[in-house]
Amino acid sequence: MPRPWPQDTRLGWLAHRISPGARVADIGTDHARLPVHLLASGRASFCVAADVSPEAIQASRARKLPDGVADHLSYRVGDGLDVLTPADRIDTVVLAGFGGHQIADCLERRPPHALGVGQLLIQPQRHPEQVRGWISRNDWVLTGEALVEDHDRVYLVLEARRNAEPPPPHPTLAPGELLEVGPILARSRCPRMRRLWTGRHQEAAARVAAATTPRAREAAELQRDLARRVLEGLPDPA
Repeated sequence: MPRPWPQDTRLGWLAHRISPGARVADIGTDHARLPVHLLASGRASFCVAADVSPEAIQASRARKLPDGVADHLSYRVGDGLDVLTPADRIDTVVLAGFGGHQIADCLERRPPHALGVGQLLIQPQRHPEQVRGWISRNDWVLTGEALVEDHDRVYLVLEARRNAEPPPPHPTLAPGELLEVGPILARSRCPRMRRLWTGRHQEAAARVAAATTPRAREAAELQRDLARRVLEGLPDPA
């Protein structure tokens, strides 16, 4: 059995949010690292490794797999959730490494709850507000958010579930602002959250000072003020 991945890494965080014995689809699997790990560790009972690239799937198929994994791993070539059917009985869909627009479009085209999916694990490369917006509009609930570090980069990772208790309203940030900030991260003691928004505040303040038009100044001031309110609302680090 392989060693557990650290929870404070990109794929490690995703793996640790999956319930033991779950049936998992990894969309955009690339080299199928996550499905193979989930099956080899006993975390998942069945995995679909899907990618739009036939070459990526062919390379994954050519890998030597740990004993017993191949019998529970299904490779699929295709776009998004179109590779899945209700007969797969997938509990968890993983969408990692795409932009937020692409992820939201993927979920819109093939709603995961129509397939019986109850958990989404998402790592958007950019535009997380698009993913959070889709979640909030489609009767899913954001149940987990974290900033994790992997190979000297910080990644945002998200979890959403059906029929879960939503995060409480934020005392100072509006719902639209929380799509950008994150309703769970906005209350986080994670030092990376404070560093992230300190950097954004500094960048926005510099844009305010350098603005040459009223429109540019106003946009920069809005971002500066948002960053200030995020920082004021964060609890002290643990």
